[in-house]
Amino acid sequence: MRTKIDSSKLEQLQRDADKREPASGVFDMFAPSTKPKPPKKARTSHRAAFERAMDSARELVNHGTLSDDRRLLVGLYAISHETVYGAVPQELERDFMAARSSAAKLIRDEFEGNIAAAIHFVRWCWSREQARERKRKATKTQSDFRISWRFQFVSRSLLTDYRVEGSRRAS
Repeated sequence: MRTKIDSSKLEQLQRDADKREPASGVFDMFAPSTKPKPPKKARTSHRAAFERAMDSARELVNHGTLSDDRRLLVGLYAISHETVYGAVPQELERDFMAARSSAAKLIRDEFEGNIAAAIHFVRWCWSREQARERKRKATKTQSDFRISWRFQFVSRSLLTDYRVEGSRRAS
């Protein structure tokens, strides 16, 4: 059922609506921001970060300078890879941040934050792999196996081998 609204009442409702202010803040989210945006931070490219990691690792290898930098482990991995296999691991240019994060997690979770112990582990892995690679070359055996950064820092099988050998030497 429809009710007729008196035209005077309708005019009164319109005048009242004109006097009212719109709900404060309701439409503010659609208005452009007046606050200036903060300047964007310069991002380091993965390649540049990888190069810095390699430099830190060269410092360690050449001068024994140990820095408390999580990149160092990835750089040491890359230098060892290049020494043993004759090629820099190119995937690190793209995956450097993931490798660095995995190395930091390895240091934190498995070596209780002791970067020197983690460096000893990486060196052990690569001295063992270098001996195996020499044996493969001497016997002219072909192998597709190589230690990738994922195998070094994510997989715990090398870590288990390292701990087993340490246990055997202790006995």
